[in-house]
Amino acid sequence: MTCDISITSFAGVGTSQNGGFQSVTVTASVSGCDEVSIEIFEVGAATPLLSTTAFTSGGTVTATLTAPPGRPLPCGRDYRVRVTCLSVKDCFADQQIKLPCGGDCCVDFTITPTIGPCVNGERQVDFLVSFTLNDPRCLPYVLAIDYGHNNSFSGSNVYTTLGSFSFQESRIYPSAVATDYIVSIEDSLHGSCPASAITLHLDACAPPDCCAITGPLSAQVGDCGDNCGRLVVLSAGFAPPSPPCGPATLQWQIKDQAGNIVAWNSVAFSTASASPNVQLPVELSAAGSPYVATLMAIHPTPCTYGSVTIIVPACNSPAKCPDNLSLSATDLGCQKDGNGVCARKYVFYVDAMTYAGCGQGATATQFNLSFGDGANVQFGSGGGGPQSFTFHHFYTSGGSPTATLSVTAPSGCQQTTSLAINVQKCAATDCATSGTGGGPPAIECVMCRTCQDYLAKIGASFWRTVGCKLLMLMMVLGLGVTFAIMATAAPSSAPLVLAELSTVAGVLIAIGAFAGMVAGFISLPNLCGNCCLYCAILAALVLAVILIIIEAIFGLVTGAVIPAIFFIIFLFYINETSIKPRCQAELNS
Repeated sequence: MTCDISITSFAGVGTSQNGGFQSVTVTASVSGCDEVSIEIFEVGAATPLLSTTAFTSGGTVTATLTAPPGRPLPCGRDYRVRVTCLSVKDCFADQQIKLPCGGDCCVDFTITPTIGPCVNGERQVDFLVSFTLNDPRCLPYVLAIDYGHNNSFSGSNVYTTLGSFSFQESRIYPSAVATDYIVSIEDSLHGSCPASAITLHLDACAPPDCCAITGPLSAQVGDCGDNCGRLVVLSAGFAPPSPPCGPATLQWQIKDQAGNIVAWNSVAFSTASASPNVQLPVELSAAGSPYVATLMAIHPTPCTYGSVTIIVPACNSPAKCPDNLSLSATDLGCQKDGNGVCARKYVFYVDAMTYAGCGQGATATQFNLSFGDGANVQFGSGGGGPQSFTFHHFYTSGGSPTATLSVTAPSGCQQTTSLAINVQKCAATDCATSGTGGGPPAIECVMCRTCQDYLAKIGASFWRTVGCKLLMLMMVLGLGVTFAIMATAAPSSAPLVLAELSTVAGVLIAIGAFAGMVAGFISLPNLCGNCCLYCAILAALVLAVILIIIEAIFGLVTGAVIPAIFFIIFLFYINETSIKPRCQAELNS
């Protein structure tokens, strides 16, 4: 018959004393074997705590094993129980079994949790555990709380006497989201007792309020300024958000009575700085009053910080005398006036800073410009701020007149400035088309001087004059380089990158040159006049000839130089016969 062994029970004898048994019984079902050895080991040990032998009877064997006096086997622990057939050594049963303590030592525990408030997304829970110990045979008790989170337990609480007891423990739980935890009592000496457990439900903590605390908010409206507005200074008191929040960032926004944003008044400020925050002044006019200044949240959002209403009274300040008066003039040479008389033409430039006043006190600033020959012109400005005026005047006789600029309004203003002029009388022949004599110098001699004279004649502003010069430079370079490229097809070893069209740089140079030429042809006549166009073409042709000569020296020119020279001659002819007369007409008009 085949040997077979199976352990069916492992239990203490009688009632556990001091958390253990002096004797234990082992029962096993056995077949094919008459005598067995029974051994009890601590888990992981090689030497048995208790051992005995027994004969089988009716297919079953039961043996009682007794521990040495005063050394009972603690219950509630796991032991390794081995039953081996003595006649068949490879027939055995080996199991890890817990030694139960018995139900009479189980205690009813009452667990009362007290849930604290949210702090930084966590809650502290205080536990009160209450119970009664009645049976002296079950002593001692070693109790701890299993918190049901991260395999964490409280410290052990040991009880060696009878009576009613309680103990308290605390645990901090994460509460960013709602969670249920199973909290139980760990009775380490009475492991067979059912666990006393409760379900601990923790609601999710509301996110922390990271908005700053603001107030008071104020707006101080100042006196009227030169531009008929009033300077307004905004101020905000604040306290930073509470931890764990970082500093908040805020900024003012101002809207007029129509709801239009007129100013984001401030570089955004942080609550990490000192309170209150005082802004730089912003100028507001009465026309948009009342204004609403709102303290806006930049970070974090959304937060609402309140607003203040700004009432800006109208300004009724009188006009002030202008200052920074400036008078200058430019000689445009001999030209025919409206009566056909050859006279010396001057252009006068007037600059001033005016203060027109506000409301009922507003007054236009008036000037009188006397040219020193009995003629004068009166003009004015209704607004305030920097003003510029341009006037043309013909002097029919020579001499040294003094032009005088004076202020005639507001009343009481006495500012004047004068300019002495040395006028050379023009003869009738000075206004000939050739431009000889005392008239404007010949175009062929001074080239771009004619462009400057025309811009002065029409009273072009400084920036317009600069723009015309830049357009001329673009055209000179563009047209000159274009002709030079036409005249050559250099190999890759050529020393001049200018002519190297087989490289990316060469292609970019060609495109840039063509673009500059086109921009000049289109823009110069409309913005700067035909005199500037004439000068630019003439200078570009000179540059083209110089570049072609340099290319010829380096041996770069090919047969393409012939059509390039043809185009240079053709453009020179057009410039002299068509554009030059139009330039002369502009200067003499």
